[in-house]
Order: sequence, then structure tokens, then C-alpha cells
Amino acid sequence: MAKTKKQKKSIKTEKKSVSPGKFSRWFTNIIVIFITVIALYLLVSSVPGFLTLKDNFVMANLKFIVGWPSLPVEEKWKIKFPNDFSYIHFVKTNTPDSAVIVMPPNSFQSQLSSSNGAQNKIWAEYFLYPRKLVYADENDNPLLEQANYIMIVNYWGYDYLKEKYGIVIPMTAPYTVAPIRKG
Repeated sequence: MAKTKKQKKSIKTEKKSVSPGKFSRWFTNIIVIFITVIALYLLVSSVPGFLTLKDNFVMANLKFIVGWPSLPVEEKWKIKFPNDFSYIHFVKTNTPDSAVIVMPPNSFQSQLSSSNGAQNKIWAEYFLYPRKLVYADENDNPLLEQANYIMIVNYWGYDYLKEKYGIVIPMTAPYTVAPIRKG
């Protein structure tokens, strides 16, 4: 069956209307990108947290990294977090790799620095690995019973040793690490 000119023309018209042209796809993508950029700009400029994050963390860290390109990572941590990093390094050098260390309770606020990095279990575990850390208030954690060292932070820990284990040691240092000798 041969198709008439009218039938052929209607098939061509259908094909054109079904598939959009390249120009309309590009135009649609550009419009979507433009709207997305505007929305992100409005979000970042209207939420103070984003500006703080950008100014205080991203830009400050970028300047720090660019300013000290040849410095080893450990030295950069010492400069960026002098108190926290020094204390964590002290704990690392004064405990064996197999140590299970009790940290002050999660609610405790130390005076190490504004970041309280040594108080943050995840941050401290990064530097103290393979040692294991447990907060003093994690009573359901089996590591608490296996603990063989305790972090003394801003004098916290001396009373904990006395109450939990009956161990009395003189309160001489505000920041140290002490062995737990049970029984």
C-alpha cells in the first residue's frame, strides 16, 4: 500500500512534535542551572551558618595549607590545635597500642581549647589508633570494664578513679594519663 502525500506529511509532523530540538534542550538546561545557582546563592547568603563555615573553616584552612606547603601533617595539627594535639600526643606516647582508655563523660567540657578536640571521641580515636577509647558515662559499653588507662582532663579523672576503682593518686597534674590497676 502506497502512502499518500498527506499521510507522509502527517508522519513527518508527528516526528517533529515528538522530539524536541537541540536548541530547546540547551535552553532548558541553562534555565535549570541558572535557577539552581540563584537558589544556592540565596541559601548561602541568607543562612549565617554557611557564611561562618565558609569564612572560618574553609577559607582559613585553605590559607593555612597554602601558607605551610612543606610542613608535615603532624606539625600542621600542632599549629592548628596546640593544646589538644599536644595532650593527645602525650597520651599516645604514654600508653601502649593495646590500651583501652577511659575518657571524661561526653557531657564534660574541658578547658583544652575552644574546639575541645581531645574531648571528641572520634577526633581522639583518629590520632590514638589502635588504642580504644570509651566515655566514662557509657555504662553499657563492655570496653569500660576492660579499661586499663584513664585520661585526666582538667583534673577530671582523679575522683572517678577513687569512686569507681578505689584508686587514690595525688592531684598533681591537670592533664595526664594514668594507669588503672584493678584489684
